[in-house]
Amino acid sequence: MLKRQVGAMAMAAAALDDVAAWFLLAIAVAVATPAGSLLGAFRILGLAVLFSAAMALVVRRLMGRVSVAFDQAGRVPAGWVAAILVGVLLSAYVASWIGLAAIFGAFVMGLILPRRADLTQEVTRRLEDLVVTVLLPLFFVVTGLRVQLGLLNRPVLWLLTAALLGVAVAGKWLGATVAARYAGLRMRESMALGALMNTRGLTELIVVTVGLNYGVVSPVLFTMLVLVALVTTFMAGPALRLIDPGRQLSVPPEEELQVAPTVRQADLDGPLPKRSILIAPLDDQNLDPLVALAEPLAHAQPPHGVMLARLLQPPQAATGGPIAGERELAATSRTLERRRDELAGGGIAARAMACISPTPARTSSNSRACRRSTWSW
Repeated sequence: MLKRQVGAMAMAAAALDDVAAWFLLAIAVAVATPAGSLLGAFRILGLAVLFSAAMALVVRRLMGRVSVAFDQAGRVPAGWVAAILVGVLLSAYVASWIGLAAIFGAFVMGLILPRRADLTQEVTRRLEDLVVTVLLPLFFVVTGLRVQLGLLNRPVLWLLTAALLGVAVAGKWLGATVAARYAGLRMRESMALGALMNTRGLTELIVVTVGLNYGVVSPVLFTMLVLVALVTTFMAGPALRLIDPGRQLSVPPEEELQVAPTVRQADLDGPLPKRSILIAPLDDQNLDPLVALAEPLAHAQPPHGVMLARLLQPPQAATGGPIAGERELAATSRTLERRRDELAGGGIAARAMACISPTPARTSSNSRACRRSTWSW
């Protein structure tokens, strides 16, 4: 969906939503901190502004050298990875010393890093093993241990939880849908955008955890809000399937196939074949055996072309999300293009296509448009 208007708009809106949430969290924590007076809260906010300005004007220039080191080495050197980690920890410490939530400092550190897609992917790849395998599971475990469903021991508390859920869904889903319709989107697109914006995941869990730590949120309200976050997150997938059962808001694999590069006729000894052999392995390990099987068939009379197609499952958000998906897609595309060039060197017309599909088996076997496009040149 990221290659369609609704997906791209939802991602941009969610990013702005999170940025606003972090700054509002900083203000809320500053006011809630027992600073002794309203003057103390303004002092915390003033120091927060100075901290953010120093990070943007001074530290950002220093971190800009990461981009130069990346261009020179082709990767982020280990020293700079360590510098980024130390910077995150120091920023969190300074934010905590000021009186803000420590995670606000880490967020500001991430905000000032150079904005380059290749550099972002490299830094993410170097850090995600530690984050995904250690820090993220620990956070969910700690949050789960703090949830006390036994506190919701009265019907009125469950009614309040349902009311919070209703307000949350109406505020984001209904609000985003109405705003999208006002902006000119069709009803289906508007409802899909609302469903995507309605989900509350990691950001809300962090916010309510910080609120619990500072005493702003009671244990009962914390449990209610965690349930709201879980329900609104779980309902996103089923809601999208109901709103868009034909997946018209996603890029279909056959569209990717139409723009798949082909070998030029000048590179072959004869004319381009009228039919081709489709090779669609489930993983890279099956690619070479299937190509070896297809090569003699392609050379038989009449000659056939070869279509290399690879459909990848979308990665989960916890394992890197869109960045990890783009990285895997690029690596798979390079592998297929290398095999395509090898087939062309042997006199076989070949095309290569890799795309992300949430239902690879159903797409490869039941998509008539995909099958038609693979058999035409």
